[in-house]
Amino acid sequence: MPPQLTNVSPEIEGDAARRGLDLSIVLSLLKRYWRVFLQRRQGQRVTLHDLSDRELMDIGLTRSEIDYSRLQGLSTG
Repeated sequence: MPPQLTNVSPEIEGDAARRGLDLSIVLSLLKRYWRVFLQRRQGQRVTLHDLSDRELMDIGLTRSEIDYSRLQGLSTG
């Protein structure tokens, strides 16, 4: 199996070695944190129905307008 190509420069490897860090551990942690970040980012979508009446009023909508516009979009599309 060919070695993986990375953008890790020799300076970075040297810094990690001086600090006693294994580069594979550091990369593994970065991959794990990136995956968790992406999962949380996808799970935090807020819909208009999730907003309170006060928050809807702040953006100039009412709950009935949400349902009306959704139904209009379904009948035309």
